[in-house]
Amino acid sequence: MSRIVCPSVIAHVLGSALAAAAPAAALVTATGFPGITIPTATTLKLAAPSTPPGGMAPTALAFDEQGRVYLTECSSSGGAAVHGHQPPAWYLDDLAVQTPADRLALVEKWRDRMPQTDPAGKSGRVRRLTDVDGDGLFEKSTILAEGFKPPLGGLFANQGGIYLAAIPKLWLLPNANGDAVADPRQPLLDGFGLRLSPAGHDLHGFTLGPDGRLYGTMGDRGLSVTTKDGKTAAYPNQGCAFRLEIDGSGFEVFHTGLRDPKGIAFDALGNAFTVEGASGLGEAARLIYLVEGGDSGWRMEYQTLHDFHQQIGLAEVPPTPWSDGHMGELQHELQPAYILPPAAQLTGQPLGLTIHPGTGLLEGEAGRLLICEQAADTAHSGIGSYQIEPAGAGMQLSNSRPLLRGLAATAAQYSWDGRLCFTATGKRPLYALDAGSHTWHAAEAATASKLSRNGFDQRESAELAQLLRHPDARIRLHAQIALTRLPDALSCFVAATASSDLLERVHGIWGLGILARRGAGSPVASHGGFGAIPDNKLSLAAGQYLAGLLKHPDSETRAQVARAIGDAQNQFARPQNVRGGSTAQPPGAFITAAGLPLASLLFDESPRVSYFAAIAIGKLKELGFYGPICDFLKANNNRDAYLRHAGTYALQHLATDHPGMLTGLEQHPAPAVRLAASVALRRMLDPAVATFIHDADVVVADEAIRAVTDLSMDAVRGPLANLLDDLAARPWQPFMLRRLIHNAYHLGSPANAARLLKLVGDPAIPVEIQQECLRLLALWCEPPPVDQVTGCWRPLAKREAAEITPALRAELPRLFKLDSLIRSAALDLAKQYKLPVAELPPR
Repeated sequence: MSRIVCPSVIAHVLGSALAAAAPAAALVTATGFPGITIPTATTLKLAAPSTPPGGMAPTALAFDEQGRVYLTECSSSGGAAVHGHQPPAWYLDDLAVQTPADRLALVEKWRDRMPQTDPAGKSGRVRRLTDVDGDGLFEKSTILAEGFKPPLGGLFANQGGIYLAAIPKLWLLPNANGDAVADPRQPLLDGFGLRLSPAGHDLHGFTLGPDGRLYGTMGDRGLSVTTKDGKTAAYPNQGCAFRLEIDGSGFEVFHTGLRDPKGIAFDALGNAFTVEGASGLGEAARLIYLVEGGDSGWRMEYQTLHDFHQQIGLAEVPPTPWSDGHMGELQHELQPAYILPPAAQLTGQPLGLTIHPGTGLLEGEAGRLLICEQAADTAHSGIGSYQIEPAGAGMQLSNSRPLLRGLAATAAQYSWDGRLCFTATGKRPLYALDAGSHTWHAAEAATASKLSRNGFDQRESAELAQLLRHPDARIRLHAQIALTRLPDALSCFVAATASSDLLERVHGIWGLGILARRGAGSPVASHGGFGAIPDNKLSLAAGQYLAGLLKHPDSETRAQVARAIGDAQNQFARPQNVRGGSTAQPPGAFITAAGLPLASLLFDESPRVSYFAAIAIGKLKELGFYGPICDFLKANNNRDAYLRHAGTYALQHLATDHPGMLTGLEQHPAPAVRLAASVALRRMLDPAVATFIHDADVVVADEAIRAVTDLSMDAVRGPLANLLDDLAARPWQPFMLRRLIHNAYHLGSPANAARLLKLVGDPAIPVEIQQECLRLLALWCEPPPVDQVTGCWRPLAKREAAEITPALRAELPRLFKLDSLIRSAALDLAKQYKLPVAELPPR
């Protein structure tokens, strides 16, 4: 296939590169704000006149289409339970929570001992700020809705609706008339924030995605959300990123293993990012590239193991899977294969993020990511500016610099007219950083503000199609979504995909993707009924046009098309009639899923194309791609973690109804393929992952062992215990041995007690593992309710001493002859289990 790089692609790439390479504007003291430094050619102003009354503090920030500001406010004293300050029994009950019903039972049980930092109980509210006279100062303040129980997190305004995160619910506050009081609030979804702790790891920032859906993040307090159609998404011990249609339907989690993500930001090409702080377990704060099926590795119980080990029965801080697996670090050879490493490590604690929309502030900020950062002191806190670039199929930071210092910014958004507005800790609720006459694309920013205020749904398709090339990404996206609701949307998007301008072409693809997925435009929150009934014929026709673009000469176009086809999923089954009443006809003969050229795209020169092709194959579940996916994984040979993830995702979904496909890979000659099969079985929660615990490649075997112990696959714990009988057959890392001995302890039985005793005194076994064996033997009859490898709630029944005493009688004489530490522990075991102690050998 020939490859042509169009001028717009060069301009886009060079534009990003030039912005990254441009010398950073020097920071100077902001006039009227001692101690705060900002770029030259900008001014800092208070954008709202006063402190929120009643001791309230802003927690989230959003703009609506009219340019008004919305703030969530909560009592500055908080209101959430503080992790680690509960009674031990309460803490254990919290670890046991798996469902909303469990949470309610916990609250009822401990109601009298709950901290009441907020006596009123429901002091959270939404405030709207309005610039009445256009001078840039939001002088009018209105309480739009109140009476929410803190904490309040994400906030998003979209076409007459305000989306509000107020755990445990995601609310829609309709305000179709734009008056001072919201219409009756509507709970869209329930089940967020299952656990009371960690405090502050909540439901955060919402934004509109390139597919017209609402995106948000949840911290590791977890969720268990059941949708109106009865589907449940349950992630009780980890944070995640999710999406839903803006009417609340179609909720789905797409990236897991997060700790405390601070919302989502999309770049101009639809790549999604979040940030989260360090855990205190040795890793740094992180920038995370959010992808389909991604898992960043974090589980809430890892914090428990480190910070609250005494509450779960551990006298000393134990090693954790998080630290042992280097999961919070950049790509590392010791990382588990089921996780994706972060895109970058950050120096401060991130509190929020946003991405430059293409107009506003300074030219040097175009396309850059901004992160609100909290440092050890206010002088080093502020807002950092970062350039992101592709790294294989993943992402990385290529350039960073401070944008503002001397103020602890907590949330930031670009206004429609090009200013950067942000909240901060302290008594002043809202600031604005303004570049004045130096504003990048100032005229287009002013136009964007007018376009937004006047709305999009009343515009003709020709005007909307023209706006797909506007410099401001927000204008392009709103025009794209409005266009999906018009009868000639298909032909308009087809025309856009033929543009020489990359970004216009991308929005054409995204528009076709919405039509292929829904068959009609995205619903509107302010419209009763939330939009039209999906049109299947339109979906099929849009899918066919996308299929025809998979051989486009531009690599980014191919990547975007593959992603859109994956999102459309099952729109490639041959119908009797795909044309319907469309104003544009699908090209040529109908293309089925099997006929899509995705196999060749797996080996595209662009890793992004290969990545999205593999993800699309997984979503389409076309079994004919099984062989090419295996070849793709073999060729990558674990070099690119994101390509490995995409191939594993494809295997997992291809094998959904055929798990034997994965166990059949046990004999595949390529370790990379066997590793992917092991991870795929883990993600399917399939005990058949134990097929790989004897793999000749240690990396593959260890991945299978992790799956069995991490997920407590009791049906296959027995084969794991047998590994202790022949440890010399392969090398072992200490933490993997820790997994094996805890697995044997979990199972119990005289045979497993004997296995642990035989390890004690073996010079080939690390001393810390021998000591752990002795500790577990002392706990044999009364196991703690928490798995002390993973920190998860896994209570075991009490066991009889008769289960362990035969093995102790057999091994104690040998142990009494060993060094003093073992000898002392052996004597303690003899006393504990009331065994007669023969005369000890001389020291």
